[in-house]
Amino acid sequence: MLLLWKNKQNEIKEFVENVLADKTNQMQKMDLGKVSQEEIQAIQEKLGFNLTDYQRFLDNSGIKHAFKKHGSPKTEEPRGQIAITPDDFERILEIVQNPDLVEYLGKNRIGNDLILYEKEIENILCYVEGIRESKKKHRKEVYLETFYIKKPSKN
Repeated sequence: MLLLWKNKQNEIKEFVENVLADKTNQMQKMDLGKVSQEEIQAIQEKLGFNLTDYQRFLDNSGIKHAFKKHGSPKTEEPRGQIAITPDDFERILEIVQNPDLVEYLGKNRIGNDLILYEKEIENILCYVEGIRESKKKHRKEVYLETFYIKKPSKN
């Protein structure tokens, strides 16, 4: 599993860098694999969502949104947050597969349910996924809604 993560981490970072360099805004997606059985069980128990047969994706829209909202030190510092970088995206699988916190955030503006995953790795990495299902296209997906980093609270 660790070797699989390492290979996928490099692919994720490269995909993010390519999306940020591409100015065409053409749809790009990266398949991160099926939601694992352990995740399905944990989400079902904690939040009541059944993510059986759901695929996890990154797409250019979520990546660009995350960087627009959370990629600048100038805007993140006053919020007590740290600007994201392409390197941070390498941690996505670690965050969602072994979170310290999982929370339901409600629905986004188009009505998709949102799940927050938090993982403390020096700072608190906050990865938000949306859940979408297309009955017409027979697709079940969880996708990047946004991603940001909080500074840990000083106790």
